Amino acid sequence: MNTRYIAARARLLVPLLIVNGAAVYGQIAYAYTSIAPPDWHTHYRLALSVLFAAAVESIAVYVGWHAHDALLSGATATAARLRRASYAIAAAVAGINYAHFAHDGMRPTAAAVAFGLLSLLSPWLWGLHTRRAQHVQLLDRGVVDGAGATFSAERIRAFPIRAWAARRWSIDHNITDPAAAWTGYNTARAARRAAYPSGRIATAWAALRGTLPTPTPPAAPTPAPTRPRKTTNPTAKPATTTAQGSTSERVALALSKHPDATPAQIAVRLKVSERTVQRYWPRPTTTPDALPTAA
Repeated sequence: MNTRYIAARARLLVPLLIVNGAAVYGQIAYAYTSIAPPDWHTHYRLALSVLFAAAVESIAVYVGWHAHDALLSGATATAARLRRASYAIAAAVAGINYAHFAHDGMRPTAAAVAFGLLSLLSPWLWGLHTRRAQHVQLLDRGVVDGAGATFSAERIRAFPIRAWAARRWSIDHNITDPAAAWTGYNTARAARRAAYPSGRIATAWAALRGTLPTPTPPAAPTPAPTRPRKTTNPTAKPATTTAQGSTSERVALALSKHPDATPAQIAVRLKVSERTVQRYWPRPTTTPDALPTAA
């Protein structure tokens, strides 16, 4: 875990922890004045107030964490239900903070509105972090739905309607390249206008009135003449070449170049085994002088 990773995590979590810490202060003040017995020692009252504030604030955070885990696990329905529950719990805690700092008759004060909003916004901020983590997870899996092509401000100002239509076309065809989206939309637009020369509204009106001319069906393509297939003689055996003739010729050629070479040396030159060379080694011929004479 390097320093850059820790800094990136801190940028995401520190703002959330600051908001929760400020909300906890409001609950500590409420518990210190309204829950802790006044005859207790100050340290005991403060310890009870901190324990109460941590318990109350951790309820919404705990439910929000389960919603975070469910969404990253793919249980979207469970995540949505838990997220709504965390919002309801945060609204109740925000009401406690507001009631503590408000004037008589629940008239608002700056502290009441501020600490109430801090408690209410806590699960929403955690939801932002959850949705970002889910988006990163989907990007890693390659299953993020494409948002289409994004055109420059100059193109949008020059062609506002066409730029909107081209972006809509790029979303429909999963194209993110602006140049490819602009070219593809204009090509589709030209083909659509060629299909309706008088305009789509006039064509639709003619179809409603029954005056739309019936298009002539295209002529069926003429089939290309088929060439007769060559027949082969089933009894003819295909010519096969064996490695025997070529190996024997190679051995003979090597021996003609190196008559004093041994089978092992010829095998090294031809890159075959010595047994193969011995198989095709020329046999010595016997002459009549070498035959034994009869007694």
